[in-house]
Amino acid sequence: MLHPLPVIAVAADQELAGKAGHLRDLTASVGLSLGDRFCLALALRQGWPVWTADRQWASIAETIGVDVVLIR
Repeated sequence: MLHPLPVIAVAADQELAGKAGHLRDLTASVGLSLGDRFCLALALRQGWPVWTADRQWASIAETIGVDVVLIR
């Protein structure tokens, strides 16, 4: 189902899992899930901005050093 979409599937390796785990303390105040933290960790690792409709991500963007673009 995802094959025709312009997306890249990235394996959750040990490095990415470690980065996501380290984000727990920085994101606990806004209640981000493990999946949310993996997305943010990938963005940090790759130097990519994150596009989301979740305003909670934007509230901690500066704290964790990621560029969050709100889509609505």
